[in-house]
Order: sequence, then C-alpha cells, then structure tokens
Amino acid sequence: MPFVAEVSVPLRVNQIYSYLIPERFGSDIIGKRVIVNFSNKIITGLVVNVTSNLPDIKLKEISDVVDKEPIADISFLKLCKWTADYYLCSLGEVFMAAFPPKTFPQEEIFVKLSDVYNEIELTKFKQSSKKREELINLLTDADEYIALSTLKNKYGFRYSYKQYLEFRDSGYINISYEMKEEHRPKIMVAVRPSKTNGIDDKYIHRIGKEYLSRSAKQMEAFDSICNHYLETEQPILQQTLINDYNISAAAITALEKKGLIEKVEIEVSRVTEELSELSSKVELDLELADFQKQVLVDIRNEIENGKKNILIHGITGSGKTLIYMHLIRDVISAGKQVVMLLPEISLTPQLTDRFKLSFPGRVCTIHSKLNKNERYELWQQIANGEYDIVIGPRSTIFSPMKNIGLIIVDEEHDQSYKQDSPAPRYNARDLATVRGHILDCPVLFGSATPSLETYYNAKQGKYGYYQMTERADSHKLPTIELVDLLNARKTGGMHGSFSYGLIEQIKSTLVDGRKVMLFQNRRGHSSFVQCQSCAHIPQCEDCDIAMTYHSHSNVMICHYCGHKEEYTEHCKGCGADDVMKIGLGTQQVEDEINEILGDKVTVVRYDSDTVTNKNKQRQILQKFTDGGIDILVGTQMIAKGLDFSTIGLVGILNADVDLFISDIRAAEKTYQLINQVAGRAGRSKNSESKVILQTTVPNNYAIKTIKQMLNLDFLGEELQHREYLSYPPFSRLVVIEMISSDYAQLERQAMALYKTFPKDKAELDVLPPTDPVIKKVRKKYRKIIVIKNSKLLDPTGKVMRKYVWGCVDFYTKQGGHGDLRININVDASSVM
Repeated sequence: MPFVAEVSVPLRVNQIYSYLIPERFGSDIIGKRVIVNFSNKIITGLVVNVTSNLPDIKLKEISDVVDKEPIADISFLKLCKWTADYYLCSLGEVFMAAFPPKTFPQEEIFVKLSDVYNEIELTKFKQSSKKREELINLLTDADEYIALSTLKNKYGFRYSYKQYLEFRDSGYINISYEMKEEHRPKIMVAVRPSKTNGIDDKYIHRIGKEYLSRSAKQMEAFDSICNHYLETEQPILQQTLINDYNISAAAITALEKKGLIEKVEIEVSRVTEELSELSSKVELDLELADFQKQVLVDIRNEIENGKKNILIHGITGSGKTLIYMHLIRDVISAGKQVVMLLPEISLTPQLTDRFKLSFPGRVCTIHSKLNKNERYELWQQIANGEYDIVIGPRSTIFSPMKNIGLIIVDEEHDQSYKQDSPAPRYNARDLATVRGHILDCPVLFGSATPSLETYYNAKQGKYGYYQMTERADSHKLPTIELVDLLNARKTGGMHGSFSYGLIEQIKSTLVDGRKVMLFQNRRGHSSFVQCQSCAHIPQCEDCDIAMTYHSHSNVMICHYCGHKEEYTEHCKGCGADDVMKIGLGTQQVEDEINEILGDKVTVVRYDSDTVTNKNKQRQILQKFTDGGIDILVGTQMIAKGLDFSTIGLVGILNADVDLFISDIRAAEKTYQLINQVAGRAGRSKNSESKVILQTTVPNNYAIKTIKQMLNLDFLGEELQHREYLSYPPFSRLVVIEMISSDYAQLERQAMALYKTFPKDKAELDVLPPTDPVIKKVRKKYRKIIVIKNSKLLDPTGKVMRKYVWGCVDFYTKQGGHGDLRININVDASSVM
C-alpha cells in the first residue's frame, strides 16, 4: 500500500505538502527530515504526518530520508502545531525557531559550460543577446562550476532557475547541486598507540628501552599517549599533547615514523561548558531558612496533588533560586529532566555557574553568543540525553529533551520572553504552560515583580501562589531614598545628572570600601542632539527615530538599523553652530562620574556597547568580583543575574525614563525594572545598603510603591487601570503591522484591510489604522491595526483567530499590493 507523507517546509507558506513515500523508506518517518523537490528546488522538510489517503493529483516522491531516528516526537510536533495555530503563522516558521540553524539545509545550484556542446548552436546562443554572450564567456574562462548566487550577486546575471534549466536542456551548460548550510562536524587529528591490546607499564617500559632510549622527549610523548589510552580507551588530540603536555610536533611525527603510534581523525564537539569562577559555593549544601522550607514543602505537596502551574512571588534576594535547585534535584533523582528559562540578560556566568556547581556535569546553557555550529551540536547533545538540565532564553522552550519532568520560568515577567520579530511571535512564558500541559508536567514561575497576566492567573486560582517576603540569610533590605529631580534642579542641588545627595552617598560608600552600581537605561552619551536655534533634531535617514550620540567615537548612531553619521555642532536644518547634546546615556554617566571623582576610582561601563562577547562579559564581572572596579555603570544588563555582597549603593539616575512612553505596559515595565535594579543592593548579612532613586514624579504610583515596597498595591492598582481600559490580562492585544515603501499606498491598503473586519462581533474591538510611535524603519513605512480580543467572551481566542487570519488571508489573496508586507502579532507586548 502506498503511503503519503505530509511535509512542512521551513518557509513562510501556510500549507502542508504531500509527497509519495518510496517503498524503500517505509512509513515510520513522522518527525524525520526528508529531502524533497519544492518549486524546482531541492530543500529539507519535516514529516508531520503519514497517511494512506492518496489525493487525486499526481504527487512527487520523497528523494531521501535524512534521519535514522525522529528529531521531533509527537509531543514536540503538538507544541509546534499549537504555536502556529495560536500565533497565526506557518508551521515552517515555527520549525525555523524551534530547531537550530543548519537543521534544514537548502540546495545551492552551480553551473558550468557543457562538456559536450554544438559549436554552431553555442555561437547562435551567444549572438542572441549581449548578456548571454557575457555568461558563456565567463563560464568558458572559469572552466569550473560557479554558484547561481555568485552569478547573480557578483556578476549581475538575473536569469531564473527555470531559464538555466532551459539552457541546460539546450546543451549549453551543465547543472550541479550541493546542500548549503549543511552542518559539518569539526574534525581534528588525534593519536593512539599502534598496538591497542595488551598495553601496560611493562609494555611501555620495554618499547622505551628498545626504541626510545636515546630520546627522552619521544619517550615522554609515548608514555603520555599510552597512559591516556589506558585510562580512557580513546585517542588523545594532537593539539592537547602540544598545548597541555608540552610535547613537540616533531616528537609525535618521529613516533609515527617508527610505527609506535598512529594518527586518526576524530569528530570533536565545538561546545564547551566552563566555570567562570565568579561563584564558588555549592548552594545545595546551604541550610534553607524556615520560610524557604515551608514554601518548598507546600510546592512539593501542590505538585503531588496535581497542580501544574505555580507562581513563586519572592522579593529580590529571597532565595527563589535555591528553591528551584531543590525541586530540580527531586526531578533528576526521579530520572527526569528539567528545562529552565532565563531572560538572555540574566544569563550571566555568575548565575549559570551556581547551577553548574550544584549539578556538576549535568547542566548546559544556551545563549546568543553560541555560533551556528555550536548551537547545532549542543542541540544534538541535548537530544541525545547528555544533559539533565538545560538553561537558556526563550528558544529553550523548544529544547529537544525526551523526558521533561519540570519547566521553570525565572523572571517570568521579563519582556524578552516575547519574540516580536520574526514569526512566530510567541511568548515563551505562555508556551511553557502549553508544553507542560502536553507533557503533563509542572511549570514553575518565579519573579519578584510578576507580570499582570501571571499574577492575575494566580489571583483567579488557576495557578498555585506562594509569597516570599523575607531575604535569605537574614540579609537586610536596602533603604530606598527618593530624590525629586525637579526640586533639586530648582534649588541648585545638581551637578550635571547627579544630585548632591547621590554624590555624597557615592563618596561615603567608596570610603567604606564598598562598591557602587549606577543605572541609566540608555546606551550612548546622549539620547539625541538638538539645535538650540531652530530645534532641529538629526534623525536617521532610513528610520523615523532620533540618532544617539556616542562621545568615544564622536558619531551619532541609529539604534534601530545601525546607520552612523559623524557628529557636528553645525545644524543641517538652519546652518547655525548651536547643536547641543540632550538627554542622558550610560556613556555620559561614566564621563560625569569620572569628572566628579577624578582618577581616584575605577569606573567601568556594562552595556551592549562594551560587552561585545561572552569573554568580555566574564572579564568585567570577574574584575568587579575581585575588587578591580569601584563603580559599575550600566543599562538593564545590570538589573538581573548579578549577586554581589560588596554592593553598598545603587544609584538610579532617572527612574522615569521609560514611564511616559506610548505603551500600555509603561508603568508595569518601569516598576519591574527599577525594582530589579534596586534588588542588586542589600546582598550582605553584615552591612546596610542604600538605593538612591532620582525621579521627576515622586508621587507616581509606580515610583511611590517601589519606595514603600508595596508590590501588591502596585499590582492591584494597575489591574484596575487595565480592566477599565479592556487591556491585558482582560483581553488579548493583537497588532496587525503593515509595511511598505510607499506611504500613500500604505494608507489606502490599511484602510481597505480594516474594512474587511466585522464591526458587530462583541469579542473583537478593532481600532482604525494608525501610525505607530516609530513610523518608519529601514526605509519602510508602518501602519498598525490594533485589536482588543475579550478573554471573557472568547476564552481561547478561537473567534479572534478565525477573523484575523480570515481577513488578512482574504485581503492578501486579492493581490496587487506592491511590496506590502503584513505581520500579525498576537499577545503583542506593545503597540510601538
């Protein structure tokens, strides 16, 4: 009986394609990669189903099956299908996010002049157009295969693949294929004894006496190679012998010539899991405080009784991580595995080292600094069960572990769990609950400042809820002091961006031998520059956004597309030499504090401009740990994952910098971020610490509740605002983004799409098209249609998905839209 494979291809096409399965492959191929011919291209797809129902149309056959074992089991495919359905994207787009780079290699096409061609016909072909003559002359001179991409990008030949096939069929060229972006293992040279049986000390001594008595270096090399083989039964890398054993390449070559050793090529992993030495204690050995013990017992009971989703609402420093560790030990002791999500910003060496020390050899970390080959190999190692605990950012929710017993989402409120581009625009926090449901395993959420959505679920009884209001190890909470910036400026109480009170606290903290953290959530020197004569603000020529000034390089940079311009005090708007730097960035904070304190202190900036790779990050944190840095200046990168008992003061230069942006979550984000930054203080048993919070709105409820440490008061007041406005968590926020290079046409297109939506559906509140705050990015204009989808009337979002997908699909199929692109963002984090 013939079988049909339903194949998803890793492209932005919302369709599953059917291919006949040749008998030699059998029908047990669900979850395996296959090579298929798709639109005259050879690509790699994934089989999502197998059926015996043959359609009426003629089907192409699968060319090859890549995998011996499935790379996706049924539960994993369920997760991916749910993601595509809920977030309104194609299954292929989900697979591109769920699997590492190089999982789905595509074909590279090469052409060369035909080995056998008719000279007369080829001459006619060349004479038919100037471009064809240039092509044949190029292929004649090259006398080898050239990639189509090279012909197009380097030489300007715009022929379609179909045209090249016609040239081949006419006998002018040959075509060859090669899979590009295919993973290639790292191969290195290793050595082992030529004789691998009967090796012992007597054998080594005898060989040394007979063959190596005149060369101590060769004897040392032979001894090392044999002993390594005796211990491991594996060859040793030649590079390891040279670097770690101080053995010369000449000695190794001499042993090989004498037939005593042999060289072999072995596959080695590119992935290394290192300890940074930023942490040294095994935290599982620490005694739990009484309140921690009670929370741990209660959570264990909840899990035992079948509660699947649990929120730990614990203040910063309350020891949530230690609770995680005890629960992780329970799980892996039962033979199961753990997926732990952390915001990328929290993936500091210090934090991940704490887990590696408590669970040696059982933890791997996924992070953005891994290259494509490293990500692919780490993914394979996880799939093979080489680790019990995987820690990483949002994409880690798609970890290929086969036996997950617990999912942890730390800092569950963090906005980086939501992917805004490209599709799938998923929220890993929410996918954690979905994967937990599919696998029937518990999901644990942790935060000092829980998101409104998660807190509301807990308040409604959908999640278990545990508060931790004390700090572990009797650490003292920091004293929080507000500085009214408006009043300080009026009364002359400022030196640049620093109030005199903050300056005095910095000085006294340093005198006491303690460290200072200064927070400003803007990179660069100044937020923007502005002419004081005509108010002109230099903007990026490709984006609708002001350029940020960077003093060290004296350039203005667009933080959206990377465009750079040299800074000048000469205004391009009116010609006056009256341009001034406005606003405050981390670079200016660094410059100002150096000016105030002079050369007596060491000030280092910690932001994405200075932390360019994982080694630089480790170096800065290690130097701060060792006492080589007095003041650390940073953006939100210093807000999470750092635990230093030496910090005596945290200074927040402008707490309300993000409070008044056009974002429904502005107050929530500000409250969470400032709370997290303030939480870096108060990590010592013996010393008191302080947080100085400079603000222009000391009476704003988000700022006031931080000062008073009234977390529940803020959450309660913010929930009231959201309910009144029908915003999340009481509705889903869906943003349809429309992008085009022609603004006038975009306005017409946005209104036409808006009119396709029904206006009589109580479940949907569809707002008219509007310009977002940032109207233009990378030379493309943007329009948005915002939809509020009532969770009360449409609990699962089924009605929303039906109409949003239906209307967008109907509109796009009408065609004639030029370069219009439409993106759908379900559960959007903002409307900017």
